[in-house]
Amino acid sequence: MILADIELDNIRAVETYLSKNYRWEINLPKLTKIAGMNERKLRHGFKQLYSNTMRDYDVGLKMDAAKRLLLDESKSIQEVAEQVGYKSSSTFIRAFEKMFGVNPSLWRKIQKKSEQVNSGRFRSIFEL
Repeated sequence: MILADIELDNIRAVETYLSKNYRWEINLPKLTKIAGMNERKLRHGFKQLYSNTMRDYDVGLKMDAAKRLLLDESKSIQEVAEQVGYKSSSTFIRAFEKMFGVNPSLWRKIQKKSEQVNSGRFRSIFEL
């Protein structure tokens, strides 16, 4: 499907909307209104432009935000889940594991350990 420049601009407007509103459930009627096109054309155009479905793109945005939030150890997994738009922490954990191969708690521990190593708090085995 070949998209006109205006259609590409409208699909980019949908992407901008998703990026700013990833915390909320996708509202397809609103997205079709933003794009000024029917659902089928929007879905195909979005996938063509971003090599991803709108749903998968949205999950990716949520997971990127979750990684940033998980670096703050004062936030619980439940708080992170809620802040990125999940009503259930178990659904969030499953989505996180699917995307990154580890659960959020383990990911957080790995990041903390990596931060400690990179900051020099641990001596390298080559320094012994």
